[in-house]
Amino acid sequence: MPNDTQDSLNSPSLDKTTLTKYLIASLVIGFFALFATSTPLLAQTTQQDLQKIRADMEARREAEISKLRAEMALKQQTAMNRLRTKMEASTTEQSRSSKALTQLPLPNGELVNIDNTDFERQVHNYLATKQFDKSAIFDKLYFESGSDQLNAASQEQVKVIAALLHHYTDKHILLQGHTDNTGNLEENTLLSLRRSNTVKKALTQLGIDPKRIQIEGMGSLKPIASNDTKEGREQNRRLELMITK
Repeated sequence: MPNDTQDSLNSPSLDKTTLTKYLIASLVIGFFALFATSTPLLAQTTQQDLQKIRADMEARREAEISKLRAEMALKQQTAMNRLRTKMEASTTEQSRSSKALTQLPLPNGELVNIDNTDFERQVHNYLATKQFDKSAIFDKLYFESGSDQLNAASQEQVKVIAALLHHYTDKHILLQGHTDNTGNLEENTLLSLRRSNTVKKALTQLGIDPKRIQIEGMGSLKPIASNDTKEGREQNRRLELMITK
């Protein structure tokens, strides 16, 4: 009679079942071993991909910013060039217009020749091109020594300034009187102020609104030449005109 233990060991179904279990167990163990081995590599690969994507996005962003900056700079430069061209054209036209004038009327209708001297051309240019706070010195304005009274030869230049102010009706001026250092400062200051006021009165009598004319007396405080020579003192005795607005 056969032994039960021997029959069990020799059973084909038992051998197949056991073999299958061992095979499945081996596959599972192998899978987990493979997963455990490949997971760090997979994680490393994913991190590298993310870094590359991030770098690409940053590069594209910087490129877009650079492009926008270049476009804005170009637009600003173009606008500045247009504005500069417009301003230069306006100044040129104003200067051309001022040079084209040779006569202007006084408020009473009397025509006056202008631009006869450097001073008159200078004042005309300042008025036409709106150059403010620049000084021009009367070159045909004469006072008697120690006096604030104009002589007859000075009237023509006063008329020219009146005609220019009548033409440029929105402009205001400052008349600033100066003396040499002969005498004392207080007397010279009062004398220079009276001379400025004399010219203001003359312009007012020719029809110019006195509100458009300011006056100052500086005495000997602002010499433009040495007071040690006769020529220098003559240069320091002067009346200046400035466009204020």
